[in-house]
Order: sequence, then structure tokens, then C-alpha cells
Amino acid sequence: MKNGADKAFMIGAYFDSLDTKIAFLKQLHQDDHRDEALILCCCYTEALGSQKYPSSDSKAKNYAKILEEEGGNPLFSLVHPRQLVRVLDNIKLFTGDLKK
Repeated sequence: MKNGADKAFMIGAYFDSLDTKIAFLKQLHQDDHRDEALILCCCYTEALGSQKYPSSDSKAKNYAKILEEEGGNPLFSLVHPRQLVRVLDNIKLFTGDLKK
């Protein structure tokens, strides 16, 4: 990006297409591609956090912060990411290794 106007345009374009992205996630989930929908949802969430907090140097903190602030569920502020991975791994909710 050459300047702030270019960055602002890209941020605006991302948020303008958010409804389309959400519809695509729902379709993936309905088509029995739940793991793929979850992974893509996590990517979208990370991007939202990075767009909302561009001066932050931690994507993980941005991710947690956007979930806490915008997730609509107070539980998100109580979940530690490492513990979540352990729980999901133990109940075999996803195929593959979540620790990688």
C-alpha cells in the first residue's frame, strides 16, 4: 500500500464483502464441510482483529480481543486459546492435529 487512502480503501472493501463471506461460511457448513468452515471463520476473525487493531503487534491478542468485543457471548472473554485446543483435541471434534 502506498498510503493511508489505499489502506482505508482495502479495509472498507473487506468489510463491505463481509456479508458475502458469512454466507459462504454458512454454505460450507451446510454442505458438510464443517472443519473448513471453522478454519475459514478463524481466518476471517483474525483479519477482523488485525483490521480493527492495526497498531497491535500480536495477531493472537487481536483475535481474542475481537471475539471478546464482537462475539456476543461473554464466554469468549473467559476462554484461554491453549485450553480450548486441549479440550477440542480431547473430544476429537476435529480431524487432524490441532497442536501444529
